[in-house]
Amino acid sequence: MSNCKLSIQSISKQYKNNKSVALDAVSVDVQAGEFLAILGPSGCGKTTLLRIIAGLLPLDSGKLLLDGKDITALPPAKRSMGIVFQNYALFENMTVLENVLVAHHMRLKAGLLSS
Repeated sequence: MSNCKLSIQSISKQYKNNKSVALDAVSVDVQAGEFLAILGPSGCGKTTLLRIIAGLLPLDSGKLLLDGKDITALPPAKRSMGIVFQNYALFENMTVLENVLVAHHMRLKAGLLSS
């Protein structure tokens, strides 16, 4: 039995407007309990990959598995994923933990999670 929590399989993305390849067959497996950091220079595809994982951006090819289940075609609300961007899109009156939990609380209120 595999401990793979998230499997990113040959994800590719090309932006049509400028024909730039943002991701070219990116693959990585994230194990349960593992901490993963995505590092690289500006424009290398970090945000594109995170947006694809969260379902905010369609991929051109490849597959995403969460706990062995294919989530590639699921809408963002059904993926149990989120992104906290590094810009100032945080609630200043909340702690870091409270900001991270905002989406979780919204999903609870919407009935997408059980308490």
